[in-house]
Amino acid sequence: MTGVALLKRGRPPHDDVLTPAEWRVLAYVQLGRSNPEIADHLGVSVNTVRYHLSNLLAKSERDSRRELVGWRPQGLTGARAAAPFFRGDRVASLRGLLSQPEADAFGLSASDLLRLGADASDSEAPLFSGTVDYVAHVAALENETLTLALAQPTDLHPGDWAAINGVRLIIHDAAQRRVVLDLPDAARSRTNLGALKPEDGVNFEPARRVTDRLSGHVVSGVVEATAALRALDVEGDAIVAAYETPRELLPRIIEKGRVAVDGVSLTVSERTENGFRISLAPFTRGRTNLADRRLGEQVNIETDVLAHVVDRLIERAIVENTKQTRETGAGNGEVDGDPD
Repeated sequence: MTGVALLKRGRPPHDDVLTPAEWRVLAYVQLGRSNPEIADHLGVSVNTVRYHLSNLLAKSERDSRRELVGWRPQGLTGARAAAPFFRGDRVASLRGLLSQPEADAFGLSASDLLRLGADASDSEAPLFSGTVDYVAHVAALENETLTLALAQPTDLHPGDWAAINGVRLIIHDAAQRRVVLDLPDAARSRTNLGALKPEDGVNFEPARRVTDRLSGHVVSGVVEATAALRALDVEGDAIVAAYETPRELLPRIIEKGRVAVDGVSLTVSERTENGFRISLAPFTRGRTNLADRRLGEQVNIETDVLAHVVDRLIERAIVENTKQTRETGAGNGEVDGDPD
């Protein structure tokens, strides 16, 4: 009964917006699953699935289940606003994370960060923390999909998000210990996911819920570039890794600041002329694939969203200062041009 109660909770006030449960049922219907199969995936009764199907038919104004296959309802924004526990609600999640004592956002709100930060226009994007759950392994890579064998049973469903080596991907299908993710050409060509082979290990982090603890830092899952591993040195019980990054990323990589390397939230121990160094503690090495990398291999890099915020704030300040200077000059009778 617990599963039934959870699925029936959180109906949005608008008739054209789906609840999270209705989205999940619709996703399985469009994958060709039967009512008993959907009930088994969601851990509810068949009657509960029928209940949500009747709501879907009413909202879609369709006459049959078959007609739901091609239906494209309103986006997820309304459902997530009405039910913020739906995995992947970026604004609500960020607001919850910033409310924790250890989170410092320079006094900015969640909306400010998303408006100023990189990729902020994508309001339906998921949110991650750079805290990898475990290393999953590639089972198959074909037809723009990536199939992973998981180390633990999962509660993920079609439509949810996960970060794979720091790259956010949407889940196409899910079972207890296996997920199938959409892998577009852009993700293959711009990240190290294009070099994956069967049985390769990848860092796996599901999108964070509103109530999840922020153990790393705010990560969007948008990889900015790849970096090459140039050195591995032993220092006590840690291994220090040195990476060479594209020059355009260097201004946003700050010593003692945060950076996501293959989706892992890490502290920059040293900024170098052409990259940075990080220290991999035993816990990090045991939970991620970073210690398995060979010299010369590429890792995915995402700089701290707060660095993007600072960049935008500086840009705004420069624009405002230039505007005020011009207005002041015009008020004093000054005009642009060469002096006499």
